[in-house]
Amino acid sequence: SGIPWMRFFLLGWTIVCIPFARGQEGTPRRIGNYNVDGSTSFGYRFLDLNGNQGKYNQLLNLQQGFRVFDTQLSFQSTEVNQGWFDRFSLSSQDLGGDPFPTIRLQLRKHGLYDLQANYRATQYFINLPQTDYSSNREWIHRRRFGDFDFRYTPTRDLRLEFFYNRTQRDGHRFI
Repeated sequence: SGIPWMRFFLLGWTIVCIPFARGQEGTPRRIGNYNVDGSTSFGYRFLDLNGNQGKYNQLLNLQQGFRVFDTQLSFQSTEVNQGWFDRFSLSSQDLGGDPFPTIRLQLRKHGLYDLQANYRATQYFINLPQTDYSSNREWIHRRRFGDFDFRYTPTRDLRLEFFYNRTQRDGHRFI
């Protein structure tokens, strides 16, 4: 089977990479006029389920596969009001099939603009018991939320703001 081989491979890869891993140093790298800092954690989730798949999905809904658990990336300007932005930040959590992924982007120029964009998603799975009174067996509900907020301050006395929000949802009933 491919799964035991994959586990062996990932364990071996981890042992090989441990000597090269560095802890959090607290000193970001400098690229041009920006201090750059970031981190990521990723892995592979193994799933060995013996039992009711529908009930597992209803309670946990954590599926097998590659995951990006957490990512942080930031660019911080060393000189205020120099360049296109003073701060750039990108973060994400639970990408790759988990039921609640999030992504957040922020781009800012002090005193001029502030841009924020967010994406969130939810996925719920309901597994109801089959009865004589209900033909419902399983149901899945997905929602995606996205918002965009842009604040522009061209002068001290004038501030413009644009905000957009979109929510999308869909669901399927399985019998």
